[in-house]
Amino acid sequence: LLACKDDATTDASSSQVKAQAALPDLPFADLPNKINVEGTTVFSNLSEKDAWLVSKAKSGNIPPGVLEVYAAHLNAKGFVSESGSRAPQLPYFSLLIEDLKEGQPALLKRNLGAMIKSYQYWMDGFFDLKEEGDTKNHVVKMEQDLILNVYEDPSSLDLELNCLLFNLEKTISEGLTVLKQKEKAAHYALKAKTRKAGILKYMWPKEMPFPQDAVLKADRDTIYQWENAMLPLYVGIEPDTSTAHVYDGLLNELSLNFDTRKILNAPHELLMGIYGSVASLGSEKTTQAIGELKEHILNHYSKSTTSGNMNLEKCRSNALFLSLENYEKRVQ
Repeated sequence: LLACKDDATTDASSSQVKAQAALPDLPFADLPNKINVEGTTVFSNLSEKDAWLVSKAKSGNIPPGVLEVYAAHLNAKGFVSESGSRAPQLPYFSLLIEDLKEGQPALLKRNLGAMIKSYQYWMDGFFDLKEEGDTKNHVVKMEQDLILNVYEDPSSLDLELNCLLFNLEKTISEGLTVLKQKEKAAHYALKAKTRKAGILKYMWPKEMPFPQDAVLKADRDTIYQWENAMLPLYVGIEPDTSTAHVYDGLLNELSLNFDTRKILNAPHELLMGIYGSVASLGSEKTTQAIGELKEHILNHYSKSTTSGNMNLEKCRSNALFLSLENYEKRVQ
C-alpha cells in the first residue's frame, strides 16, 4: 500500500554523478524595494521555500528559469541544497508547481519526473523497515501500512516535512491523472490519504489544540512552535473539529506578543495562516491583522540605514510585505 517497487531509490549512477557536477547555481530572487532601502533586493541560493514566498509576493510569478533550476537539482539527486552543502532543503517544489500551474497545463507534466525523484529521495529506505519503530534515513515505520518522516532530528516526526510530502503525493497523483495513468494516480492518492490520517493521529490528535512535531521517544518533551500550525491547514489537513482557534491563535500572536524578528524568521508559515484565515475568521478581522503586520514590518525596518543589497531576512520581509499587500487587495 505504501509504494510500488519502482519507487525505490537506487544508488546514483555515473550519469547522475556527472549531472550533479554540472548543476546550475540556485537562482537569484529580485524583489522591488519597499522598506526604506534603496536599490533592489538580491540574494543567491534561493531555497524552494523562499521561492514559494517570492511567488506569493509576485502574485504567482517567479524569476524566469527558477523551476528549471530546481528540476535539474531534483532530477539529479532528489533534493535541492545550497552551494557547498549536502543538507537537503525541505521539498516545497510541489507547492510552487501548484501555485503556478493554473493556465499552464504543461507545467505539471513537465515537472512530474522531478517531483517523483524528490519523493523517492525522502522515502528512500522504507522497504528495509520490517517492524514498527524501525527507522532508516528519513523514514519511520509507525504501523503496518503507515510510514512517516523525520528531518534533522531522527527522534521526532517532522510536521512540516510530512505536510509537504502529503502535498507532493497529491500533486504527483494529479500529474499522473493528467497523463491518464489511473492506476499509478490512485496509488499516490492512497499514499496521501494514508499520510493525512497518520499526521492527524500522531501530530494533531483530538486532545491537542494545535498540530506539532511528534517525539518518538518517551523521555523527550515536545516543544510547540505556533508557526508550524499553519502548514497542515494550508495543504488541506484538518481535523473533524473547528480550526478557527488555530487562526485566532495566530492573529493573537501577531497583535499581542509581536516579535518582528520571530515573525520574519517564519514568514512562509505566517502567510499560510493568513491566506487561510478568511474562511474561519472573516475578511474584516483578517484585513485588520494584515494591516497590523505590515505596520510592524515597516516600523521594524524604518530604523535601518542600510542601502543597496539586503540580507536574507530583509528580502523575506520584502516578500512578506508584498504578499500581504497582494492578499489584502483580494480580500477587500
